[in-house]
Amino acid sequence: MEDRLRQALDERRHPYTLCLTEEPGHAEDLARLARSQAVERIMVVGGDGTLHEAVNGLLEPEASAPIPPVVLLPVGTGNDFHRMLDYHGSVSGAMDLLENGRTVEFDVGCARWDGRSRYFVNLFGVGVDVEVLRRRTTYKRLPGGLQYLAALTSALVAFRPIPLRVELMGHEDEEVEVIEGPGLLGAVTVGPSVGGGILLCPGATPRDDRLDLCFVRSMGPWAIARNLPKVLRGRHAGASEIQLRRARKMRIQASDDRSLDFEMDGELGPFRAQAIELESRPRCLPVVLNGTDGAEGEPEVP
Repeated sequence: MEDRLRQALDERRHPYTLCLTEEPGHAEDLARLARSQAVERIMVVGGDGTLHEAVNGLLEPEASAPIPPVVLLPVGTGNDFHRMLDYHGSVSGAMDLLENGRTVEFDVGCARWDGRSRYFVNLFGVGVDVEVLRRRTTYKRLPGGLQYLAALTSALVAFRPIPLRVELMGHEDEEVEVIEGPGLLGAVTVGPSVGGGILLCPGATPRDDRLDLCFVRSMGPWAIARNLPKVLRGRHAGASEIQLRRARKMRIQASDDRSLDFEMDGELGPFRAQAIELESRPRCLPVVLNGTDGAEGEPEVP
């Protein structure tokens, strides 16, 4: 991939600096440096986890330089952020974006816990989703969607539901809705899919100033078998064991005050927390899509 990318950039005579990550967290440092140097655009080559790191570097709140628009060349396992975009994920497609792309501002999510904070570009999850990530390496030879499904099937066998409490808030004058009960999964998304194309929150869009919640209650094996095909196709709205909600702000915690493991954008969180506050950050991430910058009208985003 590195050689192909260099060749394409050289052939199209794009001036560039190519930086290779050396360890976890390095993409965040590189992106922070790129913003401080006022680069025109930044290309992220990787999956949702790499993009997660880069965006946390780009959105550093203390930085004063403009945020460079992001061109994504997806080479990860799930690539669910790329599924929200409207271009072919190839080297030539990325080159076309550099030359002719238009910039669209996407929402991101922000998670806060114990004095810490972190942005996520597509997914925050507690429950069985954490166990899925722990098991995915066992199935790493499978493609993204099948890898997630195999790990999910394995995780469901041993996972014990967590007593979860989710508070959903919109405007300050709106009532707080509370969802509470033994949960298999509490997933909060910016976009519609997770796990390589599974439409967990089929109505989610990255430009509505909302986060989408999929709360899956504890259920037996037969109920899982009945609902899983619906979830895979994004047709689970109305299922009695599954609740879909949309809100600007949410708070997730265990009803018994235990600390929760969580994941963001397919990466396990390095900490545990008793309560996590989530908030939509509207249209703060500039992303390059097909088209022309400055085109009239509102861009259409899938």
